[in-house]
Amino acid sequence: MADEVTALAKPVVLRPTLVSRLGLGLLLAPIVAVAAASSAWLVLGAVGLGFASTSFGISRRRIVVDEKGIRVRTLFGERAMPWSDVTHYTYWSGPVRATIRGVGIERQIDGPHGGVSQCHHTIAIHGHNGRVKISSAFRGADRGVARILAVLHARFSGMTSFPPFTIEDDGLRHARVGLLPWSQIEVVRLREYPPRLQVMKHDKAFPWQTASLKHLPNGILLLERLSERGVPVDLGTKQLVTPTLIETSTRHAGLPRAEIHRRR
Repeated sequence: MADEVTALAKPVVLRPTLVSRLGLGLLLAPIVAVAAASSAWLVLGAVGLGFASTSFGISRRRIVVDEKGIRVRTLFGERAMPWSDVTHYTYWSGPVRATIRGVGIERQIDGPHGGVSQCHHTIAIHGHNGRVKISSAFRGADRGVARILAVLHARFSGMTSFPPFTIEDDGLRHARVGLLPWSQIEVVRLREYPPRLQVMKHDKAFPWQTASLKHLPNGILLLERLSERGVPVDLGTKQLVTPTLIETSTRHAGLPRAEIHRRR
């Protein structure tokens, strides 16, 4: 764990973007329009005061990622989630305007396409006493997500359960349909938006099983574990991932594909 503490020696501080306050303004715009049209100046003043105070509260919000865990600061105080309290996360991302091309650093969460102006990030970190959600409403969301996953993947290094999937010695198990041996897995791929994980079986046109990355516990870690076992992982055209998954998926992509030969 010493490496993760060193990596987080400098805290990552996430601040709300202007977009979050603009979104609040758009929600209140119809009320303002009606109040102005009917000369309801008292209502208009109350809405304006409410917008100003709420906007100020949003602007003062902070999420800090450091060696101890994740802290959420608001006008009303601070809430801490230590790393030891985290049970799992869910994370998905996708480009704002265009698809993501290639592998390598372009795919990296905090790479050139990871900024909030170019990519949407949504991560929910679940603990024993609640959860913390980080989205692209925060500047630096890509850096925050990358740091969080680096620490949690180190902490969850021995994890084999990713409900409804479980990694076993003989293959990948699904809670409802049972075990799929490693030799029968053709590819695991991500499709749609938010991305859906599809496990493809040899000689089958339709997925063996699917799961939404939006709801899959520790989904990026599951993809890392599958790729490390030599399972081909197709990242599709949207999801950003960790350097570990980039490295393993790129390495295995250059190896000959395993095939099943049946006797005639």
